[in-house]
Amino acid sequence: MSTSTDVTVTPRKSRKLPRATDSRGRPVKGLYLRDGHFIAGAQIEGRWTLHTLKADTLTDARRERESWIAGLREGRIAQRDGATFADLFAEHQESRNLSERTRALRLSGDYCQGEGSQPHPPPHPHDPDSRIVGAVRLASAGDLQRTEAPNDFHRRVRQHHRQQALGGQTMKVATGLAVLALALVVVVDGLAKPPRGAIRGVFTIGILAQGDDLTKYMRWSNVWCVWRGDHVIVHVSAKNTAAEHVTTTIQPRYYIRRGGVHGNGVLSTQDKGFDAGEFRSLWLDAGKPKGVPAKTPISRCAPSLFSIKSG
Repeated sequence: MSTSTDVTVTPRKSRKLPRATDSRGRPVKGLYLRDGHFIAGAQIEGRWTLHTLKADTLTDARRERESWIAGLREGRIAQRDGATFADLFAEHQESRNLSERTRALRLSGDYCQGEGSQPHPPPHPHDPDSRIVGAVRLASAGDLQRTEAPNDFHRRVRQHHRQQALGGQTMKVATGLAVLALALVVVVDGLAKPPRGAIRGVFTIGILAQGDDLTKYMRWSNVWCVWRGDHVIVHVSAKNTAAEHVTTTIQPRYYIRRGGVHGNGVLSTQDKGFDAGEFRSLWLDAGKPKGVPAKTPISRCAPSLFSIKSG
């Protein structure tokens, strides 16, 4: 239940702030201007009080000033608290079960050290052994270490919780970015343009692999062949959409212009494993073609799936 407060409003001329005027140049009572903002002025309990308004027009400023004063009258807007920290501390001391000697020491200000003892250092703000009681910070031993206003303490607690929450969010964002970066590396590696001199090709399915049901769960793309030194590199991107691990046997087959086919022998096959749902970018070293000078043009790039099996 809010208690109403009688507020006496007596506008007066400000000696420092220019008065706000209407369209006819007449000053408006209780309204002033400062740095382009409307300022409301009123006599609140015998004290001249100024309040910065959010209004942009004179009409809105009048309404906001009236609402501000009405809020003070009805108790919806808190007025300046006249209680001091000394009052809060005294109230707290009265609520504690202290001996007269201890109460006298603390009221005299000698609460950081006892007779013949060394001053205690102030506790760390996040020390778990310290606790907050009312408006004062008490150590676990019961000696008063430091005083702190309740509003300041609660504000620091909220800031600490926000920092912890932001720290957790930052860790989640960093982890997400790392996963995204890794995924981008895989995608870029699998979808990157072939290097200069590469020949694009088509991945084919061999006769043996055509009879296996696992073949339909493999996806092949981004096929090309290129010379690297005196070796031929065959690239192909592949993804296993099956629900189990599979092992593929691939022939890195290619054709030399005005020559024959290479990489189709049994000794040229290479085994590559794929976990369920895994995507891989394969760089197959087809070796050095026998009797073919390096950099001889490649006429066709046609790697082939020789066989596939579970596990």
